[in-house]
Amino acid sequence: MGALQSEIFDSDAILKQTQHRAWPIPQSPWIMQQVWYGLLFAHWPLPAEQVRALIPDELELDTFGGEAWISLTPFRLNVTLRGLSAFGDMLSFPELNCRTYVRYKGHEGIYFFSLDAASRLAVMGAQSLYRLPYFFATMEHDEKDGRIWFRSERRERPAELEAVYQPIGEAREALNGTLEHW
Repeated sequence: MGALQSEIFDSDAILKQTQHRAWPIPQSPWIMQQVWYGLLFAHWPLPAEQVRALIPDELELDTFGGEAWISLTPFRLNVTLRGLSAFGDMLSFPELNCRTYVRYKGHEGIYFFSLDAASRLAVMGAQSLYRLPYFFATMEHDEKDGRIWFRSERRERPAELEAVYQPIGEAREALNGTLEHW
C-alpha cells in the first residue's frame, strides 16, 4: 500500500456511525467488505433540467444551489469476503463511476450513469446481481510521489479518462450547508 492509503479499518466502529445514513443498516450478516483507496470526487454543475432528462421518472433529482451535479469518482477497490479476511483481499482493481445525486421516496441516493471496472468478474457479478450499468475497462491506478495516476479506457460504449490528483490539505469533516457536506 502506498503512503496515501490507510491500512487500518475498524469495521465495527464504522458500522456504528449511522447518523448520515438514509437507509437503516440491514440486520442480516454482512458478506463483503469494500475499501476504496485513492478516491477522487470530481464534480461539475449542470442545469437541473438537462440532467433530469437522463434519470428514471420515479427518481427525484437532488440539487445543490439549484443545479444538478455530475461526479466522476476514480478509485482502487479492495474487496474481502466475510470469514476469508485472513487470506487478504479477494479482489483488488481500479474502478470509475459516473453518477449524479437523486432522491427516492424522500431518501437521498446516487444514480449511476456508468461504472467501469478492471475486473471482468466484478463486472459480470454486478451486472447480473444488481443490474447496474457496469462495463469492463482497461485501467491503471498507481500511486507515485504522493500523487494518484489514473487511466481508464472502455471499448464497449467508448469512454476514457486520464487524471493525476493528490490531496491538497488535511482530511476534515465537511460543514453543514456546504457543497462538500451535501
